[in-house]
Amino acid sequence: MHRDYFGDSYDYLKRFLLGLAPEKSRRIALPMLPENQGSQEFLASYAKFLNAEVPPCAIAAVPKFERQDWVKNIQNWIQESGNSRVWLLVDTCTGLCLGTTGGSKKHFLMDDFVQLVKFSEVSVAICYDQAFRRADREKRIKEAHKKLSELRKKGVWGLYYMSHASFLIASEHKSEFQKICDYLSLFDFPEGRLVY
Repeated sequence: MHRDYFGDSYDYLKRFLLGLAPEKSRRIALPMLPENQGSQEFLASYAKFLNAEVPPCAIAAVPKFERQDWVKNIQNWIQESGNSRVWLLVDTCTGLCLGTTGGSKKHFLMDDFVQLVKFSEVSVAICYDQAFRRADREKRIKEAHKKLSELRKKGVWGLYYMSHASFLIASEHKSEFQKICDYLSLFDFPEGRLVY
């Protein structure tokens, strides 16, 4: 997420994916903004555009040593601020990194993402993953399979929507995940657009 690109086609896709949530679900977006971009005015516009809540603790890209605290702060905020099931968007600066270390502070770690997906109030989590968006198609699909395989090892179901930007959609609940798959299959996407 970068405020200079706010309102672009990626953001419309984020809004569409969050819009798949059942009517009574909460939609929460976590923008990982570069430092000094998280003004209250901007966050209000961002939340309105995505039709989602934005917690006050989701304002800046998170240094590696603070990531676990940040995830816990998000979980606490979700618990304290409502009791509906949650569809969560992790709107990264740079993308999703495998493992517990690696990447820059603009990356979101796979282990932290899994921790959010498995949080009791979360039905579905979506991650805007730019980590391999400029790679050639075969390389991108191979990388997506690698990340999906890692998710399955951790007890999470997932799929990638592969386009000019890639989105990971994941759930710990197979029934929730199946509903998403069934719905997306209605669009008759070209081969390779959805990667399982």
